[in-house]
This record gives sequence, structure tokens and C-alpha cells, in this order.
Amino acid sequence: KNYILPFMFYRYLSENQDEYLADNYLEEFYEVTDSKEKEEYLQDISKGIGYAIDPEYVWDKMVSKIENHKIKASDFQDMFDSFNANAKRNAAAEDDFANVFSDVNLGDTRLGSSTNERAKALNDIVLMINEFNFKDDSGHDILGDVYEYLIGQFAANAGKKGGEFYTPHEVSQVLSKIVTLNSKESDDQFHVYDPTMGSGSLLLTVQKEL
Repeated sequence: KNYILPFMFYRYLSENQDEYLADNYLEEFYEVTDSKEKEEYLQDISKGIGYAIDPEYVWDKMVSKIENHKIKASDFQDMFDSFNANAKRNAAAEDDFANVFSDVNLGDTRLGSSTNERAKALNDIVLMINEFNFKDDSGHDILGDVYEYLIGQFAANAGKKGGEFYTPHEVSQVLSKIVTLNSKESDDQFHVYDPTMGSGSLLLTVQKEL
């Protein structure tokens, strides 16, 4: 989970940026070579969605580099470093995105005993995640469902310790139905606070009930 979930999130952020650029007719950003013009695009993107990903580190580009055997062992660290640097462009959203990938240990020996072995393991993770379908046949985003399923599997494999970060889905459903019981009858904005949040799966279930 220390690698699959963060890379899933990175893919989501990258594809969300793709959609933002398409909606605002800014797709040419990925072809920009002038550094000043690129800087202006990054500022605009960061203002629009709270973060920005450089053209060379968008998800599709990273996948392409892996598939064409052009990826370097340092590219993943450079990718996260670039994301963190760009997260500082929007002061209002910096706390939400800065260092969000800081717990990803790219040098962990569990990935492999050498730099090349670790790079290969990361490549395999990226290619596996690239096979995931984040939308259903109707085009609706199902990333939350995919995320919750994986969290459940990780918790099951972790045994008793898994209960520290994951609320069983059946329990989440009951709690969600209780707290949202009268929400559809009110015009007030609905707020939810989970003081012991671990994976966030309970909040995702509440969202589905709204």
C-alpha cells in the first residue's frame, strides 16, 4: 500500500490536470518549450486546480518512458521533487499538496537490493496501475471504489493491525446512513469530521450517501 496508493493518487492528479487543460483549451502546455511561457502555464494550472505537474512528469509521459525503456532510476524522485516544488505556487492549496508523497521511500530495500532492481519494481507498479480503469462504462469516476477495495484487501492481509487504519465497509455503511439521515431534507452545507481517520474510507462511504 505504501507504493500502490500514492502512485494511484499521482495518476489521478495527472489525469485531473489533463481534464483541466482540455476544458480550458490549454492542451498546448504539453508542447511548450519556452521556459517563460511554461512558467506562465504552471502558474495558471496551479491557480486553477491547486497544484501543477510539469509536462515531462505527467502520467502518460512516465508510462511512455517505461514502455520505451527510456526511464532512469532517478526519474521517480525527480517527479516527486518537481511536484513538491510546484505545490508551493499556490499558497492557499500548499498545505493540501506539499509533501503529499513524502512517505514514499523510493530507496527502500524491500523494493530491491540495488538501484536497478528498485527502479524495475517501481516500473512494474506504474504499469500495473496504468491498467486500472478509473471510470465505469458510463464514464463515472470509480477511483473511490477502487481505492476502498484495495484498502480493504490491505487491511485483511494486515490482520488485526489493519483495524488501526480501516473501518470495515459494513460498519461504514451503517454509520453513513445514520449521519446522513436528514441531509436530503436540508439546504445547509453538509460537513463530516472523522477524528480518527486513517484510510479515509469512512468519509468516502459518507459521500456516497449524500
